[in-house]
Amino acid sequence: MVNVAPTAADGQSPVVLTLGDAASKGGKVTTSSIWAQSDVALTLGGELRTAQPELDKDGKPVAGKVSRDADKIVLQNINIHNSMLSLADRVGMFQNDIAGIQIGTQTASATAPKEANILLDNVNITMQAGDLGTTKAIALTGDSNHILAKGGMIDAGEGYRASVLDITGSHNIVDFSGSTLQGNIISGSGYGTISSQPVDNIVNLKGSTLTGNAIASTGSLKLDLDGSTWKGGAGLHSPDVSLRNNSVWNVRGVRGGWDAVSSVNSLNLYGDNTLNLISSVGQAQLGGHGFTGENIGNTLHVDTDLKSDGKGVTTVNIGTYSPDTLHRLNNTGLGDSYAFGQIYVEGLSQGGKYRLNVESSGAEPYTIGGRLAEGAEAESSKAHAFVEYKTSESRPGTDKDGKPVMLNVKSDADFTSLSAPAELGVYQYAAEKVMDAVNNRTSIYYTSTGKLSNSAATAVSMAAAPVDVANLESDSLAKHMNSVRHGKDSGVWLSYFGGENRNTTEAGPEYTLKTKGVMLGIDTLTENNWLAGVAVSSARSDLSVMNSSGDLNSYGAQFYMSRRYDSGVFVDSALQFNHFSNAAKARMINGQQAKADFSGNSYGLEAKVGYAWNSEGFFAEPYVRAAARAFDGEHYALSNGMTVKSNDYKSMMGEVGADLGYQYDISGGYVKPYLHLAALNEFADGNSVRVNNVTLDNSVKGTAFQVGTGAEVKLMDNFGAYAAFDYTKGENSERPWQATVGVNYNW
Repeated sequence: MVNVAPTAADGQSPVVLTLGDAASKGGKVTTSSIWAQSDVALTLGGELRTAQPELDKDGKPVAGKVSRDADKIVLQNINIHNSMLSLADRVGMFQNDIAGIQIGTQTASATAPKEANILLDNVNITMQAGDLGTTKAIALTGDSNHILAKGGMIDAGEGYRASVLDITGSHNIVDFSGSTLQGNIISGSGYGTISSQPVDNIVNLKGSTLTGNAIASTGSLKLDLDGSTWKGGAGLHSPDVSLRNNSVWNVRGVRGGWDAVSSVNSLNLYGDNTLNLISSVGQAQLGGHGFTGENIGNTLHVDTDLKSDGKGVTTVNIGTYSPDTLHRLNNTGLGDSYAFGQIYVEGLSQGGKYRLNVESSGAEPYTIGGRLAEGAEAESSKAHAFVEYKTSESRPGTDKDGKPVMLNVKSDADFTSLSAPAELGVYQYAAEKVMDAVNNRTSIYYTSTGKLSNSAATAVSMAAAPVDVANLESDSLAKHMNSVRHGKDSGVWLSYFGGENRNTTEAGPEYTLKTKGVMLGIDTLTENNWLAGVAVSSARSDLSVMNSSGDLNSYGAQFYMSRRYDSGVFVDSALQFNHFSNAAKARMINGQQAKADFSGNSYGLEAKVGYAWNSEGFFAEPYVRAAARAFDGEHYALSNGMTVKSNDYKSMMGEVGADLGYQYDISGGYVKPYLHLAALNEFADGNSVRVNNVTLDNSVKGTAFQVGTGAEVKLMDNFGAYAAFDYTKGENSERPWQATVGVNYNW
């Protein structure tokens, strides 16, 4: 144990006591080590005199001048630790209290001096906590000291009995600048019965990190963070806490684990800062793939007022979802691992803007009256208040004449305007301010907006989109059958098709689907005017909906027949099969992406009956067409926890239309431009997809009208080509463009 107690040689000279080397030759720092083999490794004691001001002839202090500087103690480049001890030393240490530095110095003043009189420059303290005793990296028992710790690592070990700073004196200021602190800060006895009542202690953290709790009797500690980070809780007897200049407080329960409550006497915010009210209890998995455990929502209790200077925005991370290693739903279809924090203010919430963040997830939350709730196991039937404070309060003040009056002071903090919506499960939720006039309390809830989440919109759209691809493939085949209707030979053909669909499902989301593909077929013409053939197709579609996307890869086969009669009547029919390989990529409101891959098949049958009329080059082909299709339902889960189970999708499309044009004969062939007009109606409805525990209608029904143009060209007996372009518009659907280009080769 080393004892340091400065003694003045005379009454006029300041005492500056230095322990440790500043630097060796070449500027390299030489550190000194002190081993803590007893109760206290290093004791600082005695009285430190403050600076003596210079007096004028009238005995008054002269501004900026001193007759004697203050006494100082300087510790520099020192390592204090209790490692490398014998087994016997360790046993004794772990049963007793042990301290790295005990500061018992005092000044004659009732307040701490403005300038630091104890400097800890690059002092590192490493303690190993005992099971029965306590460890105190710095034990401050003196009064009216100003301590400045610059840099250094101060580690009191783990456990609630380990403290980096234990204060039992009063009127002290402790500044940590660029320091790393591991352990609790205590002013008073902390846990249990208060045995000492220190008052007016201030701890300032500037550019520092603190991992541990701040525990104090009321009025004994002010903790100020300036550009610093704190991971820990506050209480049980509330300190006063201030955050400034982008400080971050990762709030924890003061007792740790699931006892998730921190308590402060007051909370003052200056500029931009961050409060994280979500903590993790568990351990990391190998490879960095998440963790096994749970997220905990912490409550920050403010005994008096919450105040902000209004010169910045306070970000509050206050809600999240963390599934276990495997996502699970309870028997009601609701995710059971949401964690919501809370700021509960006994007094007023004055000034400033707050940005509340609830992390988006695909799992379905509990709700009460459309508001997020704690869960089915909650003791009350109330929704979860993310923030709660007093609406107004009568407080003493002065009127315009300076006379004392009672004023009605109101809370004016803004918790809603900057708080972004969150998507939780099927719907989006937004911060809502609710005032309770009876109890004079204001609460901030997250309430459903009624708008589907991006994830749910993606699931609904992905279930509806395959029918658009099948329709495009069917239309491409129909264009080919039109082009060879009056041919006399068998042949092979190739076509390119593409289009864009903009549809609105009954559940609400509007999606856009862009498709392009190719189709290759071969057909034969019999002597009795029957055309029979088979075609294979491949198509790729890109879906976009509410900032999300999806990919549909289709591979299909179509078997078709066509019969034309001498009267001009024709009958077309086709069987259709498709296999879809799909990938959903939902981008949630917070920018995170949820993915899922799934596949399925579709089956279709269609028939078309029409009449071909020709007169002096003019032709008209009116027709009616019907198509029935069925698409396999799919069951999959998005990576954000959302489960999707779609029923088989049904489509029953009816179409009435006509092609009107003129045939120009040319050498060796002809050109047939035409105008296409049609009316379409989707008769099927009641299609549904179950997202989590909510059933949504993904039908796209209603009437649409189609107009287009095209041309068939035959340049020689065995070669022809065709092209078509159509536009379709309906009450729930629009196809801005649809194009087909093909070639036929006959033999």
